[in-house]
Amino acid sequence: FDLGFFLSHLFLKTLLHADRSALYLGLIATFLEAYDLALHEPNKSGQKLSADERKGVESRGTLHLAGCMWARIDGTSRVDYLSESLRASARTFARNLLNSPASDWPAAIDRFIPSLD
Repeated sequence: FDLGFFLSHLFLKTLLHADRSALYLGLIATFLEAYDLALHEPNKSGQKLSADERKGVESRGTLHLAGCMWARIDGTSRVDYLSESLRASARTFARNLLNSPASDWPAAIDRFIPSLD
C-alpha cells in the first residue's frame, strides 16, 4: 500500500506538471529501480524474496497505485491541485489499470504516458 500511495503522488504531480513530465517520469523510474534493488537484498533473517515473490510485490504495487490514485481523486482526502480535466485523466488511468492490471511497472508507466497529452 505504501508503495502505491507514494507513487500515486508522483504520478499525479506528473500530470500537474506535464510540461516537465520527463523529469517526473525519470524520478519515478529511478525510485522503482532502487526499490527493485532493495527487493533483491536479504531481509533481517537473511532470506531473499524469490523472483515470483518480487513479481507479486510489483503486480500488487501497480494495483495499489491505481487504487490510491483514484482515492486521491474521488475519495475523502482529495488532492486540491488538479483541474477537472486532469482529474478525469487520472480517473481514467486508474480505472483502466484496475480493470486490466499492468504486467509490471514499465507497462503501467507506458499506459500512463497518454494521460499527459
